[in-house]
Parts: sequence; structure tokens; C-alpha cells
Amino acid sequence: MVLLLTLLIALADPGRCDEVTPQALLGEAAAAAARSRDPQARALCLAEIGATWAPLDESKYQDSIRQALECAGHTDGEMTHALSLRSIALRIARVDKEAALVVLGEALRVQEALTSSLERAVALREIVAVGYHLGLPDADARAAAALEVADKAEDPGSRVGCLRDLGLELLRHNPDVSREALRRARKALDDFPGDDPTEPLHRAELAGVWALVDVDVATKLVERIEDGATRTVAVGMVARAVATQDPERALVIARGIGDEAERAHVVAVSAAAIPADMAATAATLGRMAVEMVAGVPGERAEATRAQAARAMARAAEQEAVELAKSITGEDMRGEALCGVAERVMEHDATLAATLLGEVDDPVLTDPLVARICVHLAGSDPQAAASLARTVVGRTQRVQALTGIAGVLIAARLAEAQTP
Repeated sequence: MVLLLTLLIALADPGRCDEVTPQALLGEAAAAAARSRDPQARALCLAEIGATWAPLDESKYQDSIRQALECAGHTDGEMTHALSLRSIALRIARVDKEAALVVLGEALRVQEALTSSLERAVALREIVAVGYHLGLPDADARAAAALEVADKAEDPGSRVGCLRDLGLELLRHNPDVSREALRRARKALDDFPGDDPTEPLHRAELAGVWALVDVDVATKLVERIEDGATRTVAVGMVARAVATQDPERALVIARGIGDEAERAHVVAVSAAAIPADMAATAATLGRMAVEMVAGVPGERAEATRAQAARAMARAAEQEAVELAKSITGEDMRGEALCGVAERVMEHDATLAATLLGEVDDPVLTDPLVARICVHLAGSDPQAAASLARTVVGRTQRVQALTGIAGVLIAARLAEAQTP
């Protein structure tokens, strides 16, 4: 990834005359997908390629989707098969909602064969979420069924987790079922044996989700946690959730943490969660967190600075970059630079690529580079394509190549419609 900046500078040469076409990019993406040994990854790549082909070539679209469905059928286990079909449906929906609903119906059929309540709960939750996105006619009935399946998970931990995650997933789509799932999750906490060491963390995670619905309920859940460290974690989860809607209240919640280093971390994490339309507020809280750990060494303080840099990136770009680069630990500095790059890429893809060029971890950088390629594609498709070829992971490389192709196809269609 250290080659990113060099690549961008070299590719800025105005003498370049190589042409990047959607057909060539999609062919390259198909070759990358074919080399994948994971049937699920290959299926999703082929579905992405097929959906991108659709406006240009119906036969290539159909052939790619057919191959994607075949790969999904060769995945390891029925749960993976069902989830692969769900993901294929989501990609097809961009170009053919009716076909997407057919594939989603097959995913529903496959999940019904699962014998584990936990696996069925996970699969059905994910399928129902896509069903709402696609306008599945019986989505509400499927959501109610997902609730009953989640409530039958074999052990208390799985049951609380399944109900909590379902409640979170359905928050926007079906508030009534969402709240009922969270209510049952709260009740399921009583099913833990009194000495179960995992109960406090389950309670903390549930409090974080309840905070999106009812802060008073979340607070009561936190108050029942006796372990000080876990309670601090819980308060942090609640504050982060509240910050997305009410940053001032999140700050009040964070003040309840006795340890200043932990309080600073919660403030920084909450600041990073604040939506883009409150960027100035996020930057203010980020600076506050940095001041709280000024001169404090250690991994926790570094993590606080990393989150603060991410929070400040939209409203104070240069300040955020300098803060991220000041972090001494390589791993944490990499996370901070990636966090800043993610926030600035929409308006300055070159700066984002430059920041990622200082991070030597493809696991962190590949997904972001793929997104930068799409932002670059409109202004410099050659640079975007060359950058896409630096992506190490095949799935992310396919995403980058198809994303660039999609931008070029959209531009071509728009040009054709212009009088």
C-alpha cells in the first residue's frame, strides 16, 4: 500500500492515452473472481459483475447470475447457502427487483431446512432485512416468524444475542417487532445462571441497543451490572448510541464514568459516531477527548486519539491528519489514518489514497481503496483502474473494478440520453 501515492502521481501524467472501458474492467473482474477458491466469495463477486453488466449486455448479465447461483449451491452448509442467496438477491435488486425477489424466496426456502435455531435465527434475520429493502409482500409476517425463531435459541446467551440483533435490524423497518424482540431479550437475561460470567457483557451489549429506543431502559440495564469494568463498557455503548441522536446527552452519560482515561475514550468513540450533519460538534468533542488524555501514554490513550481523529476529520481535516500521524503505535496509527481517510474520501480521494499509502495492512486498506476507486473513476478512470489493481483481496478488487465500470456505464448512459 505504500505504492498508492507513487501510483497516483505517476498516473497523473497528462500524456497517458490508454483507454479504460467497462467491458475490459468487467472481464478483469471476472478473471479475478474465477481465481477465488471460496464458493461464497465467488458467488458474490459474480453477482456483482452480473448486476454491473445488466445495462450493457443482457446475456452476460444472465450468464453471470447463473454462475453466481451455481456457486451459492456449492457453499459449505445450508446456512451459508441461504446467506449467499440473500446477498445475490441484494445485488440483483439494483437492476431487476422481480428476479431479486425470486432469489430471496429461494433463500427463505433453504433456511427452512436448517435444524439449529441459532442458524435459522441468523439466516432469517438477514433475509428479512433484505426483504424489507426489496418490498417483500409478506415481510411483516416473516419478521414475526424471525422473532419466534430467535426466541427459541438453545441457550440464554444465544437467545439474548439473536433477539438483540433482530431488534436492532428491524429498528427502521418494523418498530413494533423490534421493540418486542428487545423486550424478550431483556427478559431472557433472567435465564442465565446466577454465576454465569458472560451475563454482564450480554447485558451491556443489550443496553447499547436499547439506548437507541429508550435510554431509561438502557440505564436500568447498566445499573444491574456489578463489575466495574463491564459497567464502564456498558456506559460507553449507551453513550455511543445516544450520540447519534443527542450528542449533549451522550456527554452527560460519559461524565458518569469515574476513570478519566476511560471517560475520554467514551467521549471520543461517541464523537466518532455523530452524524455528518453535526461535524462541528463531533470535532469539538474529539478535541475535548484529546485534551483529557494529553500527555498520557499507553494503548488506551492512543485508541482515544485514533477515535478523536476520525471524529474531527470532516470539520477539521488537517488537524485530524496531524493527530492520526502523531500516534506512535503502528497498528493504532494505521487504524486512525484509515478512519480519517474514510471520512475525507468523498471530497478528496487523492488525500485519502495518500493517507492509506502510509498503512501497511491490506485488511484495513483494501475496502477503503475499493471505495476510493469509485470516487476517482468519474474524473480519472485510468488512475482508478490502476489503483484497483493494487488491492490485494480478490473480493475487494472485484468490488473496485465493478464500481469503476458502473461509474463509466452510468456516464455513458447519461451521455446517450442528452439531446
